[in-house]
Amino acid sequence: MCKSLLILSKYYKNPIKKLGIKLVLNKINSFNQSKKYISNKLKKNNINITDDVNNYDKYLFLLKKNNINLWETIKLLFNSIYPKHVLSNVHDSIINNNVLEIENNKIGIFCYILIINNKINQKFLHNYI
Repeated sequence: MCKSLLILSKYYKNPIKKLGIKLVLNKINSFNQSKKYISNKLKKNNINITDDVNNYDKYLFLLKKNNINLWETIKLLFNSIYPKHVLSNVHDSIINNNVLEIENNKIGIFCYILIINNKINQKFLHNYI
């Protein structure tokens, strides 16, 4: 979904809206607010990151190093930056032998928003996978 949205953004000003998806970002946290949110969530799961983190790409790297999967990492980053977002009308995706992947499109939209708002680097994200 993320890659598709990036391609569509070359042709449409707002590809999310063009697809009939409703996304409202009511509040945007500063990096320090996000950092505090992420630290609290990680402490609840007994994960302690002691490295000095100065950007979201560093969080991607450190969470991967701590065996947190990409889906959980993206959700954590997105919710820390946009805590009061509203996302609706996102259809489930079907891949590989008709297996329903409920979160894939949602995570793809989150990745797209993080990339276009310069929160994470597209190349860094690609290397994560």
